[in-house]
Amino acid sequence: MDTNTFLKIVDFFKGIWAYVLSAYAFVETNYVFYMDKFFKVSKPIDLSYVLIFLLGLIVIIIIVSAIVNKTKKKKITFYVDGKKYLVSKCKYRSEIIFPGEIRKEGKKFECWCTDKNLTKEFLQTKLNKNKNVKLYAKFVDEEKIEEKVEEVVEQVTETAEVVEVETNAEKVFDIGELYDSIRYEMLTYERATPFKQLGISRKQIIAEMFEKNGKIYLYFAIDPNLMREKGYNVMDYQEPEFKIVPCKKVVESFKDYDEVVNIIKETMLLNNFVKSDVVLATKVKSDENVRKSGFAFYVKNDIIATSASQYYILLRSIVLSYKMSAIKKNSEIDDKNMILKIFKKGEKVSLYLALNAEIEGLEFVGYDKNFMDTPAKFEINTADDCIKAQVLIDKLMYRYGMEKHPSETEIDLEENLESSCGFGYKIRR
Repeated sequence: MDTNTFLKIVDFFKGIWAYVLSAYAFVETNYVFYMDKFFKVSKPIDLSYVLIFLLGLIVIIIIVSAIVNKTKKKKITFYVDGKKYLVSKCKYRSEIIFPGEIRKEGKKFECWCTDKNLTKEFLQTKLNKNKNVKLYAKFVDEEKIEEKVEEVVEQVTETAEVVEVETNAEKVFDIGELYDSIRYEMLTYERATPFKQLGISRKQIIAEMFEKNGKIYLYFAIDPNLMREKGYNVMDYQEPEFKIVPCKKVVESFKDYDEVVNIIKETMLLNNFVKSDVVLATKVKSDENVRKSGFAFYVKNDIIATSASQYYILLRSIVLSYKMSAIKKNSEIDDKNMILKIFKKGEKVSLYLALNAEIEGLEFVGYDKNFMDTPAKFEINTADDCIKAQVLIDKLMYRYGMEKHPSETEIDLEENLESSCGFGYKIRR
């Protein structure tokens, strides 16, 4: 409550008090004068009761007003080039949610300012004023940034010996800081727009983590064999409660952080997540109990794939989200051959892949001339089958030098499929 509001309330009750005093002047021993008449009362009116009542009422109004003002969220409006960019809400003295990286051609974001002329930098991380705030983005030319970098490099060169001494000092390992950094990295991803509705379960776990005995245990919804094939140091984890996140990674120090970030990126892409343009999450500082309880990154799907048509649509969309990478993984690719085929016949979906059926534990159908180029067959009848089909597709695409782009595909949930339909995928240079 501000000073002016408080003074107005005081003046209001002063008026009431003056009115009570004038009315009390008419009080007789057993009578009250009101509306030009005397009314008999059982006891004389005691002015102290009236005073106590009014003081109590003032205190209650002040407390309620203070609570309402403290709990009410304030608007933080961000402007870029004079146009409204994002509006977030924040409670008084709480962490402000800032937009993620802002890009502008030829410019680099420098800071947020409190004035349109971009002269006063906003240095707060928490909302220190109990009112709405407007912030304006300030950019600088990339050339100026390069000049500053060169100046810093010169300064570092001059003090190289001092820097060497400082960097050689042993860094204290903070398991909490590492845990919070990994958690925040996960929260910078969001579901790619085409995949925001349809999924294979209501609550789909993408990653889980917890701390135990000074180590961080991570579990990812990704094929551990594929990750090892890509060069990552991970383990299999086949416990029933973790079957949807079978790729295990144990983190013991900051030296593992870069690899974990890359594993998170791989996991998010293969589960159709992309980096968020506006990160609404904040990096929080967790305590030991919170870390031991663990953290799960998951998505809630509005529509659950339960029919052959939905499995077919989902798998076809995943296939179409791949594109040829700049560097081929396999130089012996025959452009004339299909590498994948999907068929839906009635309530049955069949997937044919250009993989080794024996190694992958799939049915061999290469004796059929129609499937000599895609000899490994897998049938999808359940949600678990659909998950395995996605894993097989990811493995196939990686071996043929493809890259995942989940935002560059489409899913038509209202598509009317024929009882029998098919789809083939051929490498295009």
